[in-house]
Amino acid sequence: MSRTQAGIEYTVRFDAPSDPLPGVKVLERFAEDLRANMGEWALLGAAHSMGSAGQCAYMIRHGRQAGFSPAGSFEAESKTIFGEHRVYARFVGPDA
Repeated sequence: MSRTQAGIEYTVRFDAPSDPLPGVKVLERFAEDLRANMGEWALLGAAHSMGSAGQCAYMIRHGRQAGFSPAGSFEAESKTIFGEHRVYARFVGPDA
């Protein structure tokens, strides 16, 4: 739902807590789904710490995570939202 207060527009989105980061087989299927939806950001899951989320995003960006090669073909970010350490990724193409 979008709202405006004091001239500033913001969006409120109600969302359940994220699932934990998946195992290798699920990661490979997740990467396939991202390839099928080029450029769309998707939530991979939540890590137990900010460092763990950052490391997962690094591994995806550098093609070191199962299913996410070659390096540079995926973008990934870690974000902490209300204490939940989330990992988001998208496929940008092999020549990115």
